Order: sequence, then C-alpha cells, then structure tokens
Amino acid sequence: MAASALLFAGLLTCQVLVLQGWALPATQKYEIVYPQILQAQENQAFTSAPLEGHRPGLHHPHPPKGFTFGPPRNRRPGVHPRHPPKHRHPRMLQYELQLDNKPLVLHLEKTEDLFFRDYTETRYLQDGTPTTISPVIKDHCYYQGRVMNDPDSLVSLSTCNGLRGIITTKGRHFLIEPLSASDSEEHALYPYEPQEVSPTSCGVTYNNGGEDEFRKMSSSFANQEDKILRSKKYVQLYVVADNSMYLKYNGSKETIKQRIYEMVNYVNMVYKPLNVFAALCGIEIWDQGDQIAMLTNSKVNLARFSAWREKVLLPRKQNDLAQLITNINFDGPVVGIAYIGMICSTTQSAGVLQDHNKLSIILGATSAHEMGHSLGMYHDGKACACNKVYCLMSTKLSSWVPNTFSTCSINNFQEFLLNTRPTCLGDIPDKTNILTPPVCGNKFTEMGEDCDCGTVQECKDQCCDAATCKLKPGAQCAEGECCSNCKIKAAGEVCRERNDDCDLEDVCDGTSPWCPSDRFQANGAPCGKGEGYCYNGTCPTMQRQCTSLWGENTLVGEDLCFNKNMEGTDYGHCKNVGSTYIPCKPENVMCGVLYCNSDNKYPTVPGRVAVTGECKALLAPEGMVQNGIKCGDGKVCYNNECVSVETAFGLSGCEGKCSGNGVTHGEIMQEFLLNTQPSSLGDVPDKTNFLRPNVCGNKLTEVGEECDCGTVQECKDQCCDAATCKLKPGAQCAEGECCSNCKIKAAGEVCRERNDDDCDLEDVCDGKSPWCPSDRFQANGAPCGKGEGYCYNGTCPTMQHQCTSLWGDSKFLLYNLRT
Repeated sequence: MAASALLFAGLLTCQVLVLQGWALPATQKYEIVYPQILQAQENQAFTSAPLEGHRPGLHHPHPPKGFTFGPPRNRRPGVHPRHPPKHRHPRMLQYELQLDNKPLVLHLEKTEDLFFRDYTETRYLQDGTPTTISPVIKDHCYYQGRVMNDPDSLVSLSTCNGLRGIITTKGRHFLIEPLSASDSEEHALYPYEPQEVSPTSCGVTYNNGGEDEFRKMSSSFANQEDKILRSKKYVQLYVVADNSMYLKYNGSKETIKQRIYEMVNYVNMVYKPLNVFAALCGIEIWDQGDQIAMLTNSKVNLARFSAWREKVLLPRKQNDLAQLITNINFDGPVVGIAYIGMICSTTQSAGVLQDHNKLSIILGATSAHEMGHSLGMYHDGKACACNKVYCLMSTKLSSWVPNTFSTCSINNFQEFLLNTRPTCLGDIPDKTNILTPPVCGNKFTEMGEDCDCGTVQECKDQCCDAATCKLKPGAQCAEGECCSNCKIKAAGEVCRERNDDCDLEDVCDGTSPWCPSDRFQANGAPCGKGEGYCYNGTCPTMQRQCTSLWGENTLVGEDLCFNKNMEGTDYGHCKNVGSTYIPCKPENVMCGVLYCNSDNKYPTVPGRVAVTGECKALLAPEGMVQNGIKCGDGKVCYNNECVSVETAFGLSGCEGKCSGNGVTHGEIMQEFLLNTQPSSLGDVPDKTNFLRPNVCGNKLTEVGEECDCGTVQECKDQCCDAATCKLKPGAQCAEGECCSNCKIKAAGEVCRERNDDDCDLEDVCDGKSPWCPSDRFQANGAPCGKGEGYCYNGTCPTMQHQCTSLWGDSKFLLYNLRT
C-alpha cells in the first residue's frame, strides 16, 4: 500500500463530509485518496505511453529534459508538494491515483483561451453605478484531459487548491474533491450516481424531427465546402450572476467566479471536438441588486435579459453571447432557456440558466446545452443518438453530466454554419496587438509562430514542424484558403465561392495564404430575379424567411393575410410597445407579422402559432418581417415600415440644419484628434469589401486604381497620373506612411513614432508596402508611468491622467485633491 501513488483509507459511511461548502450525504461511500504528480511540463505534450525505462511505482532516477517528477512513491502522505516546484500551474500534468485497486493515470492539459485578451470583471457601487476592472490573468488552474488507455474517457478538473472535478472512465463518473478540513493531501473520490427528485428540462420546446427528416437534412451537406466546418470558432462569452447568486454564496465574489470558471472549463471540454472554443470576455455580478426585474417565468427573464444585453451591455462590452445565471427556481421543471440560432445577434444572443445543482460541472452542462441552442441546435428527437446514455441536447437536462453531442446536434450545427455564416465566430483573438509569449502546440498560431498543428503526437500537417511551430523546409504556408500542398495559390484562383446574387466570388492575391475579406454587392442592388434588394451581402425575401421559419413546402401568404396587420392584435401588428400592439398603416401591412402558407404543422423555432385558413404566423420576434425585405417597387421593410431603398440603405443629409449656431464638426474633430490621438483612425479601410464602379478623380483610391489625387486640374501629386489614376512610370507608390518620393521606404524605417506613453511601441516599414503596419503596443499589465500604472490596451491609465482629462492641465491638481 505504501508503494502506491494513492493511499486508500477505506470506505467511510458514518460521517458527513464537508466539501467546498456543501455536505456529502452520510450514506455516500467514498475513498480517501492521495493523488500524486507523475510529470509536469511547460511546452511539449506527454507521450501516450509511459516513459521509456519508467515503471509505475518506481521513482525515475533521471527525468528527461522538460519533465518534473513528484516525490518517491513511498513518501508518507502529507509531505509531497501539491504542485510542481518550478511552476504553480504547468501547461501539462500527469496525476496518478488508485481506483478499484488499479492505478489510474490522468493526462491533463491546461485549457487554452479560457480568458479573452480583454477580459473584464464588473460589479456595482451602492448608487447603482457599474465599475469595471481588467485583471491581468497570467495563469489559471483549469484543465481538461483523459485517462490513460481509455480513449473514451473525459476529465475536467481544477487544481487551484487540490484536485476538484469529474473523471469519466469506462462508462462511469467519479467526482474528486479536496478535504477542506485538512492541510494534508487527502481527497475524497466517489462514484457519481445522481438521484433527481424531479426531472429538469430546457425551456426550448422544439425538437429534432424523425429519422427521415434527419437523413434529408444530412444530405444537404454533401456538396458544401468543408472548410467552413473545419475552421476554428471562437465564442466571446459574457457571464452574469444575478443578485440571488450573490446572496446564495454569501457575497463571496471569488466563490462565484470560481464556479463560473469551472463551468466554462467544462463547456470548452465538450465543445472541443466541434472545434469551438468559448473564451470568457467578462464576468458581471449584480451585487447591489438585479439590473432587470427577475421572475420565476424563464421566458420573460430571457426576453428582459436579452433587451438589457442589447441596450446596456453591448455599448460598453462587446460579446458574442451572454448568459445569465440565477438561483431563482423557475416555473415547472425548466432550468435553462435560450433562443435558437441567434449567436452573433445583437438582440437575442443570450441564455438564462438556473444554478440548480451543487456541482459546477452540472451548471457547465446546462450552459453548454443552452449555448448549443444559440449555435443552431435543437433538442434531440427519437432518431438522434450519441454514445452515452444522455446526449448534451437531450430535452431532459439530466444530472448524469452529459458530455457528447448527438449526430442530430452536430448536423444542426453544421447546417447552421453553412446557412447563416455567423461572422462573429471567426473573430480570432488578435495575435499582433498584444505581445504575449506564444505557446507552441496549442493549435493557435500566435505571434512568432509560422504555424501550430498541435503537439508532436497529434500533428498530421505535412507543412508544419510541430516541435518548433515553424514551416518545414520548402513550405510557404500551412493553413489558409489560399494554401495548397504547402504552397500559396496563384493570384486569381477562387478561394470563396459566390453564394447568391448579392455575393461576389473572392480570389487569392498570390501573396497571402488567406482568402481576402468577403466582398459583396452594395446594399440596394436588385437580386433574386427582382424579388428583393441586396442587404449586407444577402438577398432577403419573404419567401426565404417563410422557408426558414416553416421549412420546405412553404409559400408566402396571400395579401389578404397581411391585411390582418391593420387590426392591432398579437397576430396582426407592426410594432409592440409594452403590452400594446400598434396596428400597421395601410402602406406598411407587408412589414408587420409575416404570414406564410405551409404544409408543416410546427415552425422551426419555438413560439405560439396563429392559424386562420391558409394564413400561418409565428407569434415571436422571429415572426416579424425582417429588415431589408422588399415590400414594393423600390421599397423595403425597415423597422416595420415600408420605406424607399434610399431611406433604408442610404445616408440622410443634415446640411443646412445648424444655421450657423452650432460648433462645427471640424472644430470638434480637431480638438478630439489633438487630445486623444486615436490610433484606430489610422487603419486604412479595406477597399475590397464592397464592389462599386470606381470613379477616377474623387480622391479615394478604389478597386482597380493605384492612386487617386483628384481631378487633373487639382492634382499636385508627382507620383500619380490624375487622368488614369495609375502610378507614373518609375513610381512605386503615391501615398502611405512608408512612401517617400514615390518610392517605398526601406524595411526598418520608423513610420509611426512611439507616443509619449510607455505602453506604445514604435512601428517600422516592412519594405514591401507603402502603408505602416498595424499599431503595436506593450502587453497588458506591463508597468508604466514610472511605476504609477500598468499598460492597458496600449495606454497607461493613471489617476493623474484621468484627473487631467477631467479638470485640465495642472501638475498640482492630483496633490491638491488629495490634501
């Protein structure tokens, strides 16, 4: 027994064990165990087999380079270190413990991208004012992994103060917790067999269809580009804990934060096979009271939280998805609810969760379930299956800790990606603006790396050297739509097909492995054989919206149906103010509730249905006619009114309205630029996103032009031919910070001086482009201002700076205020 890596103190059943603030039932059998670190490593991955010459139970006399071994196995409990000596939380860990008198080896890897680069924490002052901090999180203690020799196993643990989490192996779940009453290394290990008093469920009511429908949906992917499906998706997740959570955990913000961290760690574990990564961009605790009126009605809470996110949260904190956690017991068995397929939406990318179980991993499973709805997944029907008893998208949110998606859920997700192309999921954490050390092997190409295909064991990329994260000899690229067989494709090769009338095919430029930004027609261009007008790269029509809401075999309702929108009822209106339905004016009837004629009984999204004859309407926000849909010749719906295309998509002028009585925009802008020097205004706009006929002489260099210095009469540029908008013979450039006397400056010449701020870095030309590269600055958290502050997003914020900004320039101002 002394030689084992985990000491067993017998089965205990007579006492109540207190773990992390909750009591284990007296009838629960558990083992007292002593986990021991076998290996710890910072950069490279472990091999899947034991090290050569290393046998379990023996101390390795000469650890290989990069590994830190734990103490000899015969050391008595309570004296070996909980963490490796050099690094508190290494990137890779191996623990060994005993289960059923057999060694159990855990391979753990720190969860990557658990925190977004601009992660914030918000609480409230007593007067209700929100206050936000940006903690610099250089390390964390949340891991994912597997059990050695069990490919179907899953492990989700935190190592903050001992091991805490779940181990799934051989079809069984085990929980491990440190014993709070002892400073030695005892842990409780016990099988998890939930006994639910009452079933819990999700508030979303729509399920996947039968087997025939599923097969039909699956076949639709056969001819789609799989690059969209294979690409990494990043969800910037914002989590809010309401006041009931604050009270439940006795006002301990740290306890709430740790619970959320463990929740998101579990979410990342289950989404990793789908190539989806959830990064916490912010946590908010409503410690001084709820910011919305919370009820036991989950649907009302979701609607109110979504409105709060749109109107209050988004203006101060960008996020892809927000989830609200509450301790309020919802009506019925519901413990979570979210809108289906609304990720990236400003109005409905939200979910509400009930903190219904003492285990944070159960909360994590609920969060993953509701996030699945946001990503286009429905509940599993009878034809859906996974290799577990319960799948993640089962209607019943079981306490069996589901961790896999069914074939139906994967199918829903893929269809959602291909049909909607949610752009926010492609927002890769910026790897150039913040200078942080890269981690080779995390499958994320960071600054200083050419590529990153994972660990040496898992990398299958013929172009990338997994050991160095550099391109192999002769390789030009390892990833990207314009990369093929390690070579950059020739200029002109199509890298993104055209989707519809409003899209444009995109081609490689011959220099980059990445496809240029997606280009599409200008808003207002006719499309769909005259049935619509282009709007943000799509061709929205009533027919498409009806098909989206009701499925195939659906048509737009007759004009008689839309006349109901003049009645001012829940099934016929243009706007809803509080509980009052505003009827449509006759000219706006086509822009209110959308009426369709469908053979299908149920819509594709949850909500009440109104049926009158052959007129069907979905009584939900999704059931209103969308912006941009044609409602007449030269007219489209916009905010539930039928207006001209020019009004909906154009700019309304305000010239002549000030009558000389106001401060001019130029004066305001001049003062703003001098005081703030906003670096982002130096970003040159991408001129390829919209394709309009170029106009030579308008002083805007457009697609097809090399320069544009105005008309022949006004042009004074020695490098640009005003008549053709082409460079003059011998000229390499005509504009740009790295252009001088019609020549591109040499590499290394400074093109953007460092500001007075310690947090800025000077930028230099690359010798190839006339434009200065993107502004670079120090990593967040670097000391600045002679020790008075820390760098934050390229600035050095201090109280002195803020006082000067508020009260004007006075070097004694801060001193006077303090005295």
